Amino acid sequence: AATVIENTWSYNISGLVDGVNGITVTATDRVGNAATTIANIILDATIPAITLNQVTTPTKQSSQTISGTIENAISITVTTNTGASDGTATIIGNTWNYTITGLVEDSNEITVAAINTAGKTAIVIASIASDTTAPTGSVSINNNAAYTNSTSITITLSCTDSGSGCAEMQLSSDGSTWETPESYVTSKNRTLDIGDGEKAAYARFKDNAGNWSTSEVKDTISLDTTPPSVISTIPANGATNISANTAVTVTFNESVANAPSSIILKQGDSIIDSTVTYDDSAKTATLTPASSLSEYTTYTVAVTTAIR
Repeated sequence: AATVIENTWSYNISGLVDGVNGITVTATDRVGNAATTIANIILDATIPAITLNQVTTPTKQSSQTISGTIENAISITVTTNTGASDGTATIIGNTWNYTITGLVEDSNEITVAAINTAGKTAIVIASIASDTTAPTGSVSINNNAAYTNSTSITITLSCTDSGSGCAEMQLSSDGSTWETPESYVTSKNRTLDIGDGEKAAYARFKDNAGNWSTSEVKDTISLDTTPPSVISTIPANGATNISANTAVTVTFNESVANAPSSIILKQGDSIIDSTVTYDDSAKTATLTPASSLSEYTTYTVAVTTAIR
């Protein structure tokens, strides 16, 4: 029975079950007249069940629609720890969605809270990394060599991205026609187009958020597959009666890279001690014997196949 104090009454109901509990209250006076009133008490002891679908992170976009599923909730609020938008999600059946705007550079922590009729709350948390800064990089051919005599080369690539990190690269031989993007690597073997002359390697890079570098990088190298040739010597080939202390000059048709190690003085099968200097502007090498040459002896100045 309820406790009655003058014109008020109270009663503590125990054992309420989850769901609708119908309550009937009957008041009776001293002569048996009765009045009845009915009410419902809804008990909701179940915590909301909420899921959050995978977010896109990192991203170069400033807005993103997040979504998931929901059970036993009447509202969902979305809050962030940055200046990105907070608000109330849209609930459609057992699903929900909300579009976050104003994502800031770096990490945005997202908290999604579902509330039921009893005020019970369930929370899920995610983080969205925003990265709108494009990566930068460089490319070099054969460690920045100026020349090569082989169509097989190695390009070295470097990509820097302080946000989401480097993910892909795209290569080109002319800066116009680009190959299919591929995973970023720091070194790659390639084959130059046939034909002597200047060759190039272009590269551009993409980070994990999808930003492509704003400008491509480039390196060049000269392909020279034709060996240099000697166009003149002093003394001339076959000269006789030369001085015992004569230096020999050898002039080439193009610049050479390794004349001091590729030009030797011989007497028969023996190599004679000598020094070689090279003047690139004149394309001329000068061989000087270490000591005076012997009289009535034939000497040969040989340019080896090592010349480049």
